[in-house]
Amino acid sequence: RNMIHAAEMFLRASLARTESRGSHFRTDHPEPDNQSWLSWINLQKRDDGRMGVETERVPLESYPIQPRSGLASV
Repeated sequence: RNMIHAAEMFLRASLARTESRGSHFRTDHPEPDNQSWLSWINLQKRDDGRMGVETERVPLESYPIQPRSGLASV
């Protein structure tokens, strides 16, 4: 049962990220999109028991890993 939940979490996060980045490649969105997707995807269980998907901007000003030069357009 836990593996099914983990698979659902992976699928929902993958569908939410409408870009390609690293090993996450989508044929319908083949390029990285730093303008929209320098974000973390957070999943949580809602009050109704369903899985919720939200995004949170990566705090670049305080985050130790920075995008490569020329890629950050935020």
